[in-house]
Amino acid sequence: MNENLYLIIFLNFIKYQTIETMKKLTFPILLIAMIAVMISCGKSKPKDALVLLSEIDKTAAPNTLTENEKKNNWQILFDGITTNGWHGYNMKVFPDCWTIEDEALTMKSQGGHEDQDIITNKMYRNFALSL
Repeated sequence: MNENLYLIIFLNFIKYQTIETMKKLTFPILLIAMIAVMISCGKSKPKDALVLLSEIDKTAAPNTLTENEKKNNWQILFDGITTNGWHGYNMKVFPDCWTIEDEALTMKSQGGHEDQDIITNKMYRNFALSL
């Protein structure tokens, strides 16, 4: 009987020590994890507009990326065929007043109504527009 009591006391002591050790290590571990996340999510310095413009290969076919542009993580905003990636401002769909002609987005109507504006589905921080 005494042996079982000693064993229970010993196991509780180990359990207590483990909990105390975990309590002591929790803050440093969380601090290190938070610093690692902050470093990995740090904002990179945006490229200057002239640098972005110089990276565009104006001899490339429209609505395509060169190997160098792919290497620099460029993205095509319009594929020349579909309206994928676009929607009307304050709308969930693409407005009917726009069409695709000769691989270009073209407005079929005139006027300055807000429902005629189109925007990309994603937000972009750095971009260069090549027409």
